[in-house]
Amino acid sequence: MKHIVLLNPKGGCGKTTIATHLAVYASTMGLRVALADHDKQQSSHDWLKSRPRRCADIAAIAAYDGVSLEGDFDVMIHDMPGAAVSTAHSIASVCDKLIIPITPSPIDIKAALRLWVTLSNTGWL
Repeated sequence: MKHIVLLNPKGGCGKTTIATHLAVYASTMGLRVALADHDKQQSSHDWLKSRPRRCADIAAIAAYDGVSLEGDFDVMIHDMPGAAVSTAHSIASVCDKLIIPITPSPIDIKAALRLWVTLSNTGWL
């Protein structure tokens, strides 16, 4: 199973929007998709619940358990919360692709740079 992680400690930068779009795209390409919503707001899962039943099949995963899910899905998309720096290394360590969405504002760029430094200092980059 491939893991795609959307991570940025800054909220409102587009993590959930990108995660849901990637999930739909992967599902329409015939992949078995799980969307793991790590945010307390559960916006990705709320979005999944509001979709018509005829839409592409995407599983909602509340907590990641690599052992029991490894053969069940082709791809798991992790929608991380803002302020997720404390879990950044553990999640990043299992991911195949890391996406750091950034909006073009000084605050967002500084937050992304801090995340980059954190990941670099922990040896992930």
